[in-house]
Amino acid sequence: MKIYNLMLSGLMLSGIFALVPSLPNQVSHAENSSTEEVDLSWNSLLKRPNKPPVGSARGGRRPIANICMVTPGNVGDTTIIWSDRPLFLWQGKLSKIGLASTPDARQSTFWNQKSTSKQQSANYTGKPLQPGKTYYWWFALGQSPVEFVQFQVMKPEQRQEIANNLQKLEQQEKNPEKLALKKLNYF
Repeated sequence: MKIYNLMLSGLMLSGIFALVPSLPNQVSHAENSSTEEVDLSWNSLLKRPNKPPVGSARGGRRPIANICMVTPGNVGDTTIIWSDRPLFLWQGKLSKIGLASTPDARQSTFWNQKSTSKQQSANYTGKPLQPGKTYYWWFALGQSPVEFVQFQVMKPEQRQEIANNLQKLEQQEKNPEKLALKKLNYF
């Protein structure tokens, strides 16, 4: 037993002596102390609410079924778009997208298109959308729409004003790269 204790003491001392030369070289960081205690028990982690840590921002809310509707619009906002034949972009797998004239897609859908699992965009191929009118594009995971994004086609007066401003830019800038950058910055 004495030999065992002696060997254990020797191992502990050699471990300490091996660490001592490296201690002064270690970087230390100051930690901010907080009066608020954080509960990181398994119980608190498992019972966390399924809510984002902060409220919704302009970027929208958490996506449904990992589908992110990119354009046009953000969930909750009415985005004004230029084109009367928009390009719809999304990220994720969905079965169908559609366009409706009211949030009740069952009654007012006038265009829809099936989607493949790898597809993440679709061109609207119906009749030109009416300027100044609000529309709702939606997606479905199965048969029924599950999410809507509201957008409005730009009114003719706004469209003409922008067209005039873009024409002025084209007259001022002859370099195609610089012109493209100026148009991008305009929007």
